[in-house]
Amino acid sequence: MAQSDEFMEKFDQMMANIFADDKKTMTQEEYMSFYSLIHDKCTNMRSDSNGHRSSQNHNSNIKEVVYKKIHNFFKSHIEKKRQRCNEYPDEESLLDFYTQQWEDYKFSSKVLDGVCNYINRFYCSSNNDKNIPTINVLAKLEWKDSLLHDFGRKVCKSVLKLIEKDRNGENINTRLVSGVVDCFVLKLIEKDRNGENINTRLVSGVVDCFVELSQIGRDSDEDTNKVFEESFQKPFIEQTLEFYTNESNAFLEQNCFTDYMYRCSARLEEERNRVKRYLSEKLLQPTIETVENALIVKKIDKFIEEFQKLLVGDNVDKLAVLYKLVIRVGSAIEQLCLFFKEHITKDGNDAIENIIDRAPDDPILFVDTVWKVYDKYRTLLDKALQSDGAFYKSLDSALMDFVNKNKVTETSPIASKKTPELLAKYCDMLLKNKVKQMDPTELEEKLSQ
Repeated sequence: MAQSDEFMEKFDQMMANIFADDKKTMTQEEYMSFYSLIHDKCTNMRSDSNGHRSSQNHNSNIKEVVYKKIHNFFKSHIEKKRQRCNEYPDEESLLDFYTQQWEDYKFSSKVLDGVCNYINRFYCSSNNDKNIPTINVLAKLEWKDSLLHDFGRKVCKSVLKLIEKDRNGENINTRLVSGVVDCFVLKLIEKDRNGENINTRLVSGVVDCFVELSQIGRDSDEDTNKVFEESFQKPFIEQTLEFYTNESNAFLEQNCFTDYMYRCSARLEEERNRVKRYLSEKLLQPTIETVENALIVKKIDKFIEEFQKLLVGDNVDKLAVLYKLVIRVGSAIEQLCLFFKEHITKDGNDAIENIIDRAPDDPILFVDTVWKVYDKYRTLLDKALQSDGAFYKSLDSALMDFVNKNKVTETSPIASKKTPELLAKYCDMLLKNKVKQMDPTELEEKLSQ
């Protein structure tokens, strides 16, 4: 047998052993034997009968030949895996096969990459102008091009389907129904959303595969995120929006809006934990924004309407829940602040109107009434609205409105002077007539109001 044919036969067997499904742990001696096989062939080193090694000056293109042979092996190996993927009729068994094959493939590729280190150093690195990837990168690129692009969307859809079931709170253990494997990764996510127990390791394995393969490209200017975004992120986000849009509509048909607010808070936290638990941090921001869009932005008119009801009822706890949701939508805060101001202004005017028969001649009653209104909403603001500066501005603006223009000021010939007059008399009475009835601390507090 010719030396070249003998080498190729050994090399073929070596790769077959490294990538075998039932591969055994490689000993250090076997590893060094494979390494030497490649190194000696590429450097044209031979050993004579006495063990002496010498360089032979022939077959100078062997490194390129070996590299191409590895490339063809990857193509053939992955094609066999792709064909086997079609043998699995249900999502979980297919996903289990896919993730296991991916992990095995990554490990074997690293081993081959080490064995072929000479190729990486003196063929790939020495041809930077040709942008030749190392063996390990080449392995991932082939998986991405040959298997992920062909099969990735099926994998993605099935996982999302299972996550949707988890989101729905389902707690069933029935066999997944799928005559044809056209929903793979998305179905797992759907199940998870519905509350059904799923093997999150399988989902995580597929997502990690997408993420890892999105970090490599054949060209320096290639958009490497495209694989992850198109194969997983885009359908995942679309499915998430559809799921929560449908759920929110269905929930509001049978429940009050207060319950809906608590549901929104729970769902946002669940989705955040879901992404952290077995998806990818890359999905966290777009996922949360999508859920917010479906649950809050699309229902913002109802949130504003509920805010008005809760404000009238002085329901601090529920206002706090609503605020934490609506604060996520910047434009909505402006509308709430406007109503907040209008509500306080009306409440203040009503309070002053109730004392119209005495207030024009009773500065203490007037100021105490105004203060009670202000203190009421200041306390509510601190407890329910997290001392939001925008709402404080609305509170101050409302105070200015109803203090300077109310039923009491309308009784004065010069309305603009009535409130300053009452405030001046209030301070004068505190300092002159009420001093003996107050301790210094209480007097200072009254004056600071």
